[in-house]
This record gives sequence, C-alpha cells and structure tokens, in this order.
Amino acid sequence: MGGAGTAKLKLLIVEDNPDDREFLVRALRGSGLDFDWRGVAAVAEFQSALETPWDAVLCDYELLDFDALEALAIVKQRGVDVPFILVSGVLGEEAAVAAMRAGAHDFFPKGRLTRLRAVIERELAEARVRAEKRQIEADRAKLLDELRHALAARDEFLVLASHELRTPLTILGLQVDSLIRAQGRAGTPLPAAMTGIRRQLDWFGALVDRCLDVTKLSSEPLVLARRPTDLRALVLDTVERSRDLIDQAGCTLVLEPLEAVGGDWDPVRLDSVVTNLLANALKYGPGQPVAISTERSGDWAVLSVRDHGIGISAEEQAALFAKFGRAVPYKNYGGLGLGLWVVDQITRAHGGTVHLDSSKGQGATFTVRLPLAAA
Repeated sequence: MGGAGTAKLKLLIVEDNPDDREFLVRALRGSGLDFDWRGVAAVAEFQSALETPWDAVLCDYELLDFDALEALAIVKQRGVDVPFILVSGVLGEEAAVAAMRAGAHDFFPKGRLTRLRAVIERELAEARVRAEKRQIEADRAKLLDELRHALAARDEFLVLASHELRTPLTILGLQVDSLIRAQGRAGTPLPAAMTGIRRQLDWFGALVDRCLDVTKLSSEPLVLARRPTDLRALVLDTVERSRDLIDQAGCTLVLEPLEAVGGDWDPVRLDSVVTNLLANALKYGPGQPVAISTERSGDWAVLSVRDHGIGISAEEQAALFAKFGRAVPYKNYGGLGLGLWVVDQITRAHGGTVHLDSSKGQGATFTVRLPLAAA
C-alpha cells in the first residue's frame, strides 16, 4: 500500500493476480494520480474492506471465489455510492453490458489504461454531485418534518388560546349586557360607548372563533349548520357591527343595490365571509370608499365587496388565498394572513366560488358566488 497522505485518493483494487494489480498501480502512478490503495482478492476481504469509505473501486471481472457482478450486488446491498470501474482482460461486450446494467460506471481492458485517470476523476466529481443532492434532500426532509411539528404546535396553541379567551370574553359580555339592561330599566339613555364596547366584544369573539375555524379547517372537513338565510340581512348586520372599524379607517361605505337573496346556508360561517372581506377592504383601502352589493343571478347569490386601495398584482394573487398567504409585508399591514383563506374554505364548503379582480394600485373587487340550495 502507498503512503498515508490526507489529500490522497483512497482506491480499493479488487484483483486476484498480484502482477496485474502491480501493473494497474504503476499505470495510475505514471498518469500522475496521487492515491493510497488496498488490494483484495476474495469475497470476504471485499466485504470487510467496504466497512471503510473509498473514493473508487477498481475491480477485475473474474476473481477467485466471486465476480464483478457479485461485487456490484454487495455494493448495492450495502447502499454504498462509490464509483465502480471494471478493469479486466477477459471482458467481452455481453459481459460489459451486463456489468453496466448492474451498476458499473465504466470499464477498461487491462492493456488500455491511458484514460483511466480521467475516468476516475470524472466519476469522483459525479459522485460528489450525487452526495450533495442527497444532502439537500435530507436537509429538505428534515425541514419539512420540523415544519410539520411547528404547524401542529401552532394549531394546538391556537385551540388552547381560543378556549382560554372564551371564558373572560363571555364574563365581560355578560357584565356589559347587565349594565345595558340596568340602564334600560332606569330609563337612562344608553351611552354610545356602551354599544361600541358590545360591538367590539362581538368582534373579539369573532376573532376567537376564526382561530378555532382555522384549526378545524386544517384538520377536518367543515360541517355546515344550514338554515334559510337572507344574505342582505346578514350583510347589514355585519356592517352595523363594524361601524367603529369603518370610522377608524376613514372609509365611506357604499351599500350598492342590496337585493334580498335567500339561500340554504350556514349564517354563522357566512358572517365570517362578509366580516373578513369587509375587514380586508378597510385595511388595504383606508380613507377610500368601500362598496358592498348583493344580488341574485339565476340559481346563485352574488356578494361583491369592492375597495379603492393598494390593489394586488396578478403575481401576488396566486398565493393570496393560501393559508397564511400575504401579498404585502407584515410590517406594513398586520394580520395573520388567514382571512381570505377562511373565506375561500367556507365558500367552497357551500359549493360556491370566490373570485378576485384587481391590479396594482387599482383597488380590488372580491366576488363570492353561492348556490341558493345545497347540492
């Protein structure tokens, strides 16, 4: 064996003829290749040698108690990715084809070794590329696994936090309702701030419900509690509950022809659709008019929410309805990136569709189409 230099290649030479082995080593040294090597001749020696990593294997076709095809099978069984090059004096075309199919990377007659160094270096480069790809795939699989655990932990947190928030919200709501009733019994005018507090509690409760919706929609089919629902009345109720937010955004609300349209829908879920679309319009179009309309079109109800805000480019629209999808940086516009995803999920559950018409700087129009009757 040659000297032990750390920068040298490590070659495993599988050859049972000492003279042929020495000839191969001299030929490689003469080509300028710097390497250490180990020679083996029997199958047991070969199997033991594979316990050590090698840069390349140079193998004769016929050996004492096994052949190159068996050696290739052993390498494959071990899961070792190492350049395997045949160097044989008896290798016919049929045997060469069989060896290449079995996994050999190249083959050379023993008397024609001029290009052997170049082939070894080529195969080493390709082996490095394969190793890098495997590492990238391993890193990717690890990241995906970590992401799955992180998403599971996040969903668990959302469920726990939502349930924990429900109790103080319920108590606070009962106290506000008690004060409102007391004011009524005393005949004292109800302060405007009191009704505002009640609306904000309802809004906060809706946010908690939205968190629960997100976790449920992520893990199980959405179950709808359908009953006859008037879309126009639902829109008006949502608008009334959102008066404070509309004022804070400085928006003028335009109720375009609101046609009374009745359908077999889940009113609580549709309230979430209208609430999210209105909140989205107020967030991205502050100080600008926001228009809402409802109408019947054949067997469909059509809800439209139009703003005159920043608009969304075609490229950004692709991921807008994705879970946690965002078209703008969080630092500029807050929010979890869940509202439009919830809108899409609830609309789909009703058998409907949601469509966005927008361009950069030209505002956005969201159109929800709902079948009047359940499929």
